[in-house]
Amino acid sequence: MLNIIANNKIITHAVAASDKVSLEEAFEKIRRHPSLILPLSETLELAQELWSIPVGRFLIENRGLNGYWTSNLILQIQDSFDQHPLENWIRQKAPIVKATRERFRFFILELEKRLKEGITLASIPCGLMSGIFEAQKRKGMDISNVGIDLDEEVMEVTRQNSQSIIPTNKLNFIKRDAWDLDINDQYDILISNGLNIYERDHDKVKHLYSNFYKAMKKGGVMITSFLTPPPPHMDCVFCNYDKSDLRFQEVIFNNIFDVKWKAFMSEAEMRDLLEDIGFEVIDVIYDSQRMFPTITAKKP
Repeated sequence: MLNIIANNKIITHAVAASDKVSLEEAFEKIRRHPSLILPLSETLELAQELWSIPVGRFLIENRGLNGYWTSNLILQIQDSFDQHPLENWIRQKAPIVKATRERFRFFILELEKRLKEGITLASIPCGLMSGIFEAQKRKGMDISNVGIDLDEEVMEVTRQNSQSIIPTNKLNFIKRDAWDLDINDQYDILISNGLNIYERDHDKVKHLYSNFYKAMKKGGVMITSFLTPPPPHMDCVFCNYDKSDLRFQEVIFNNIFDVKWKAFMSEAEMRDLLEDIGFEVIDVIYDSQRMFPTITAKKP
């Protein structure tokens, strides 16, 4: 039997300075990498360039994205954006960023279908919740929102950003590990993106979604997502992607950033996991490259 221990540690990015990867540490990892795509000198030069731009430095230091940078890339927010070619490429051409942007749009469309007056909605992890708030504003509905996260900084930014969109009494936060949620029958809609893709242990992912199932009301709907396996995996379903961009993404995101979001699942595996918990899968919506599907499921 799996012994689940909640460590109250953010898995998506570093918080303490001691957990961040320095440029020299990144260089050393690159030098030790067993299968670089580009020559070592070119890879090190790219790493140096990426360190000079904010999103590149964040990804080198953290090997993942927090709520701010996820929202920034999706919405193309450009604080002091200096038009560096590498930043342009990450924002406009990186296949996973393009897929994430589509995934975000599908999340909002699925959410808007299900918004009803007086419901309670949870976002785990909360991220900035900007799309969620805007959807409610468009619908003009009275909805209670709960952001659940371990990142206090992101929760504070979310609180500040919400003030001009929704009433302050319609947003609450819970600082809690999603793997140690301990919430029952509270939410009509539960939205979650960006936890399962960092966890490769199937039993831990199942435990995560079991917690979500318990937290939802009967008849509640979950909107979540998963990453499909990349080539050359036998279950790869990628299509409509630029091969040169996918190759360069491998250089940037794996050889240099060494990102932690490497937990892949096929649609069949994701369906089986959710249905084994008790969910009824409603729909699976693929982005145009079939990399980052959205899945909606109901607690019957």
